Amino acid sequence: MAKKPSWRKGIVKNITLLELNASGDFQAQLTRWGPDYQDPSTYIDLFKTGSSYNMMDYSNPKFDDLLVEASTTQATKPLERWNTYIEAEKIAIKDDAASAPLYQNAIASLENPKLKNFKRFPYTMTALKYVYLEK
Repeated sequence: MAKKPSWRKGIVKNITLLELNASGDFQAQLTRWGPDYQDPSTYIDLFKTGSSYNMMDYSNPKFDDLLVEASTTQATKPLERWNTYIEAEKIAIKDDAASAPLYQNAIASLENPKLKNFKRFPYTMTALKYVYLEK
């Protein structure tokens, strides 16, 4: 049996990150999220009361009401919906400090002008099936 590292002396129980998340027994958490689709809801729904992704157990009835409004009565009114999401984000991030975004990933690239049929998709892998270099 391998000897335990000295930094582990005094630790009573080993616990996995998943167990810790499930228990909610933490004061702060460093995590990441990337968008699944091109819509503000891919981020803001993380804070919805009862969401399986709401690991911080954040809850604010006004915030939840705004999300319902954005996804129902404003579903076909893009500008109103956008402004409602901005209002909800201010509640969750600015007023309640449910999260403190630290970093946003970005990609920079140089592309050869002879590269043809290259299409960039912001939220998915790049498809290279029809890409070719012009002679």
